[in-house]
Amino acid sequence: MQKTQIFMKRGFTLIELLVVVAIIGMLASIIVSATGTSRSKGIDGSVKYNLNQFRSQFDILALTTSGNYSTICSNSAMTKMLTNLQSIDVSASNAYNTTYSTTGAAQTITCHATTTAWGVEAPLSTGQFWCIDSSGKAATTSASTLASNDAACL
Repeated sequence: MQKTQIFMKRGFTLIELLVVVAIIGMLASIIVSATGTSRSKGIDGSVKYNLNQFRSQFDILALTTSGNYSTICSNSAMTKMLTNLQSIDVSASNAYNTTYSTTGAAQTITCHATTTAWGVEAPLSTGQFWCIDSSGKAATTSASTLASNDAACL
């Protein structure tokens, strides 16, 4: 009879076990939500970094065309870079817009260029856009800023 009493004293009650399971569940949910936020911030950071790298690539390409930016968005090397950017950004669609006469749109990477200026924007996972242009502007915007027949971020 004494062995039974000793065994019961050393064990945990059901309530104690449920409390421990509840605490572990709450900690797990906090970690999972933090991981999701970090992942989207990482993707956005990668998109911003890659778009900022376009600036130097555009300037190098413009040097080979006597300062003319008009062919930048249709250049095969730039098209490949835009395609690679889409594979990083899960919020981007499978196509990108390089038509100067169309406005940028959600989930679309947009590149507009004239002979003297260019602008590129890409969607972020937060629903905002990252826009860079030839004037040196680089900014997060709440909506698409590359309007039809425009090559500057607003």
